[in-house]
Amino acid sequence: MNKRIIITLIITFALGAFATTQGQVSSNNAIAGSWQVIVTSNTFPEPFRALLTFDGEGGVVGSAQGDVLLSPPPDVPPVATVAHGSWTRTGNRNFLFTIRQIFYNGDGTYAGGSKVRNAVMISKSGNEMSGQLVVDYYDAADVLVFTGSGNFTATRIVPEPLVP
Repeated sequence: MNKRIIITLIITFALGAFATTQGQVSSNNAIAGSWQVIVTSNTFPEPFRALLTFDGEGGVVGSAQGDVLLSPPPDVPPVATVAHGSWTRTGNRNFLFTIRQIFYNGDGTYAGGSKVRNAVMISKSGNEMSGQLVVDYYDAADVLVFTGSGNFTATRIVPEPLVP
């Protein structure tokens, strides 16, 4: 066989292997992927939305409605960083994840942060999840000032064709 045929076969095999794994949910890492989240809480008067992305190696990043407040209430920092954290599988379709955010004042000074601990169950289809959360808020001296709790539901964000 000449070099061109071997290279073509290698590329074809690699692309085929890549294509067959796209869109599949691994039983060990069923949480991996991106999710659209709705949080309900006794802490906040209204449900709010968030986006979370879990990598296949135990990392998670997210952002939420309210991370930037143009008219914050008194004593509420107007800016929060993107959330960063980690996740672990605890059982069949069950996961824990913890995320942290840093809060800033309008002038850029440190204003505290949050830690959100979450327990999750993924649906059998692998495209929905639900769970409970506990959130801790810290002031600029990193002293715990408030703890709240809530629930959430989420739907996996899946690739969609350009034409419906």
